[in-house]
Formats: sequence, C-alpha cells, structure tokens
Amino acid sequence: MWEKIQCLILKPFLIAFLLTNTSCSAFSKSKGPQEHSVSPAVESVSTSTTPDAATETPALPPAPPPAPNGCIWNWNRQSQPELSLSLETLLEEAGLPAEKVSVYAYGEDCFDPETLELRYFAAMETDFEITIVLDSLRQNEEAGVLLRSVLQALQSYPVENTPGPNPGFVRIQFITDNSSLNFQFNYTEGMEAINQDLGDDELLEHFSAIGR
Repeated sequence: MWEKIQCLILKPFLIAFLLTNTSCSAFSKSKGPQEHSVSPAVESVSTSTTPDAATETPALPPAPPPAPNGCIWNWNRQSQPELSLSLETLLEEAGLPAEKVSVYAYGEDCFDPETLELRYFAAMETDFEITIVLDSLRQNEEAGVLLRSVLQALQSYPVENTPGPNPGFVRIQFITDNSSLNFQFNYTEGMEAINQDLGDDELLEHFSAIGR
C-alpha cells in the first residue's frame, strides 16, 4: 500500500522532470544549426577580403616609341604616264590627235627634318594639261565642239580614279598657225558644265568666262 502511495506522489515529479529534459534537449538541438549557419557567412566574408594580391591591377604594356619627327614639306608634282597614255588614246579615238597630254599628281613631298631624306609624296589632286594643234578654228561653234569632245574624254577620270582626294585643274590649249585658245578650270566645274543643256557655242562662252 505504501509503495502505491509513493508512486502516486513521485509520478508528477517524474513527469515534470522528463518534460523539462525533453524541452531542453529540443531547444539545444534547434539552437545548434542556427549557430552553425552563421559561421560559413563569417568565413566567406573573411576569405573575400584577405587575398589582396589577386585584386592588383595588371602591369600595363610598355608605351610605344615616340612618333617620328614631323615633315619638312615642299610642293611637287609627279607624272602619271599611264593616265597620260590612256587619255591620249581616248582623244585620238575622238578624232583629236593631241600634240601633248600631261597628267600629273600635285601635292607635297615630306622630307625628314633631321636627315633631309624624302619620306613620301602626299598627293592632293590630279591635274590635266592638253594641247591640240589644229589647221584652223573658223568659228566659235567649232571650238565648242572640240571642247566638248575633250570634256567627254575627261569624264573617265573622276576623283576616285586618280591620285589625291581633291578635284584638280584642267588646262586645255587649242593652237593654230596664227591663234590659240586657252582654258583653265576645275575638274568639277568641267563635269558640271558638260552635264548642262548648253549648245557648243554656249559651252565655249561658259569656259571662256571662267578664264577671264
């Protein structure tokens, strides 16, 4: 009988003790992973800031040597024999046997300022000089026909097909035994005029006015 009474008295205390230990054990188990989860974050921060050597700027390549000295410039022109021969052939095919055809690139020579040696030629434009000898020029209209034929031959030589980035000058001379006609104009002016609706005598007057 006494043993039953002791069991009834001790049972509540035993249940309370077991509940207390169980809750402490659960608390300790739930707390453990939280503490462990903090440590990797701390470690990741420390590892990302420690290797200073890995973030250094790589060394730059050595600077290129200084550019060569500038140029001593001198005006010059260079003959273009292939263009000259080609233009002469076109004039002959048009019935205009030329006495003289000269095509040349106009620009500047670059000389080394220390050695005075020629470095290169810088072409600026291509110029044309044409001399045609005739038996006679009976009237202005005839001269206009000849001038138109020369301009049509020059249409084969736009700026992109000749040395230099700029349109050059055209010099045309018609010579007879007792007279001569001389014209000088920019290549672009010549091509613009021939594309206009001008008669032969008007074309002659147009270029005569340019030379005045």
